[in-house]
Amino acid sequence: MLTRTYHNVVTPRWWRTTVALTAAALGATLIAPLPAEARVLRCSDRIDGHFASVTCHNPTRQSRTFRAVITCGWWPDTKGNWATVAPGQRATSSGKCGGGSGVGAVGVDER
Repeated sequence: MLTRTYHNVVTPRWWRTTVALTAAALGATLIAPLPAEARVLRCSDRIDGHFASVTCHNPTRQSRTFRAVITCGWWPDTKGNWATVAPGQRATSSGKCGGGSGVGAVGVDER
């Protein structure tokens, strides 16, 4: 009869510590706020078949630049024109899918 002894068995205490540290690290990563630059403009989109536009309001004290990022179904994706919006103002960026099944989604590229 052959008996094997395993010395590198994970103990329950070690396992709980590892899980707790991993969960804490993941929790901090998942709930960490985005950089302020990532969510400065307040935007709304409009989709009409093959056409899409994004209108953004700038609540800050400095000018911001953005453009619409348009995902087209069954057609290459496209981007709208760059638009600069002054403090307290609104601006619009728009684009059109050249074919396919039309606009699937709209996002904003903010600089």
